[in-house]
Amino acid sequence: NPNDEAIEMLRHWVDELDAFEARMIKFRESAISPIGSSIDSQGTPIGSAQLFDTLKQFEAASWFDCSDEGVSEYYTRLLDFRELVKDMDDQLQAAYSARDALAALSQPDSAVTALERARSHLFDATGGQGDNEEGNGSHDTYSAAVEDAHERLNAVEDALSNCVNSLENTNTGLIPTLQRMVGSIGVSLEEIDSVIGDWSTLSRKHAISPFSLPSCHRSLRAELDGSIEARTLLPQAKAKEKDALIAFELACGDLTAARQSLCNCLSTAVTGRLPSLGIRSHFEARLNASIQKCTDSAAYGEGSGLGTDSVDFILRHQPSENTVENCSEDDGKGRGEKLESIGSAGEKARIILAIETEFPGSVGALCGRDVSSVFQEDNPSEIGVTAGSVAVIYDEIDSHVGGRAAVAMAKLLLDQTRPQPQDEGFSSRGGQVVCITHSPSVAAVADRHVVIQKTNLPYSVEGQEEGSSIGVTAATSPVLAALVEGESREEELGRMCGGDLAREESIQFAAALLREGRLQKNGHTNY
Repeated sequence: NPNDEAIEMLRHWVDELDAFEARMIKFRESAISPIGSSIDSQGTPIGSAQLFDTLKQFEAASWFDCSDEGVSEYYTRLLDFRELVKDMDDQLQAAYSARDALAALSQPDSAVTALERARSHLFDATGGQGDNEEGNGSHDTYSAAVEDAHERLNAVEDALSNCVNSLENTNTGLIPTLQRMVGSIGVSLEEIDSVIGDWSTLSRKHAISPFSLPSCHRSLRAELDGSIEARTLLPQAKAKEKDALIAFELACGDLTAARQSLCNCLSTAVTGRLPSLGIRSHFEARLNASIQKCTDSAAYGEGSGLGTDSVDFILRHQPSENTVENCSEDDGKGRGEKLESIGSAGEKARIILAIETEFPGSVGALCGRDVSSVFQEDNPSEIGVTAGSVAVIYDEIDSHVGGRAAVAMAKLLLDQTRPQPQDEGFSSRGGQVVCITHSPSVAAVADRHVVIQKTNLPYSVEGQEEGSSIGVTAATSPVLAALVEGESREEELGRMCGGDLAREESIQFAAALLREGRLQKNGHTNY
């Protein structure tokens, strides 16, 4: 399994870096363990304060500590520690060289060798007379000069001896002090270089900077822990996925049953209203069950896209008496066609109106609103639909109909504004209906009649100089909206009925339409 191989490789890398981390921690313990001997009883560092500070910083550095730029604090302190150890080794060697330059007889250019050479030359210059030889008691200038030369040479020898003793003094000498400083380090420079070399080798193996090795170690460990946890949780996740799929399949089944029940109700209710709307056809909301699997991504949609089925609106013209019974037969008779394919614009408008009347909120659902449907506990075929619509706007939905069909559409629009009894299976409705219409039959049943028209009159706007006006164009013609009531409404309905023809008869007919509309709203007529 490629995943198993990747995890094993990851585990190998993490184990390797874990071992190197442990080695580095042990190395640091060895390096700083003598640090206590570098402090006297008063807590003052013995030797260099820089040594003490560097060791303390190296001791405080954590393996995974990094700066904001990802630079390892541990590696930085290790390099500082290495430079300090190298400097102390160089200083100790320089102190040895200084001592040898002063007192090593084996070095031809040392100070003591030069002093002995000078003493030999002085002996020759005085004719073999030493500084401690007794003369004949005379004190001439020559003898005085010889004595002074030997005394000064002895003074130089004493000063040279004192200087060497100072360098080698056990308590205060430079050489013993440097030796103690070097001895306070528990590792040699070669051991430090070996560790740094191995550090660089591991960094090259992972193709990263040495400063990023600890952060790489942490990332690999987190990735390994996550992979192991994922492998541990994978069986649980698969079991949960299986349970969720079973639950989703059951839910899809319930949804299909609910849709089928609603399709049956919708088919019967809308078909019953079609004759009054002038449509001699049969309407069917056909459920296409199991057109996709629960595991298909398309089944996890929203609204009508949720589930394993879909619904088509079928319209069959001139249905026979046994259309309902034969609509699902395999011989294909009476199947009809989809409404969007064979329905005219007027038929589509009237069917949508019938659907909205039977099931308030359907138009809102088509527009993307959430419409909740629930079964009645005592009768699953009864569907409760909560519409909650504030208003429904119909823009000339009656533009392709007239006569009895227009009257029937007016009744449907009026029905949508009436609250229905709760025991009919529908929630109480009574939302506002706004209908733009040219049909007097529809306008006559409205509670409010607003006339909208363009005018050719110039008009002014706020902020314009008094007396000036804007020229009238197609784009700037003002639109007037006026509420008409009483005689004005009768005149407007008469104009809608006959235009300028038979004006008095049209107004009388308009008054009759208004009277029938009022009766219809009060439930006293089959308008």
